[in-house]
Amino acid sequence: MHCRFILPLLLFFAGCTGASEPQTLRFWTMGREGEVVQQLLPEFERRNPGIRVTVQQIPWSAAHEKLLTAYAGGTLPDLCQLGNTWLPEFAALNALAPLEEIVEGDRARDRSLSRCLCLLQA
Repeated sequence: MHCRFILPLLLFFAGCTGASEPQTLRFWTMGREGEVVQQLLPEFERRNPGIRVTVQQIPWSAAHEKLLTAYAGGTLPDLCQLGNTWLPEFAALNALAPLEEIVEGDRARDRSLSRCLCLLQA
């Protein structure tokens, strides 16, 4: 996933909570993208004071097994970076949350989500 779409996606998911208290999102990243996300977070959190993001950087060599284990144990993070070859597997497990209902009626979020989903389809 390109980094310019990561922060809008974080904002989107944080807005889905509907809570007025500060929210902490757990985000699992893999490889170099995790380093880039860490660099982007201070500005993101400054602009969105009610949202905190905890990033766990996972090596690609361990990511698939860690995600499957988290799914089996009911401990998946709020957000994660997935290898595109893993999407069908996690979809078959019903491990991916459908986003259409969440963004219905919210045009700004819908546009951000559409851009992210286009990347997944490419």
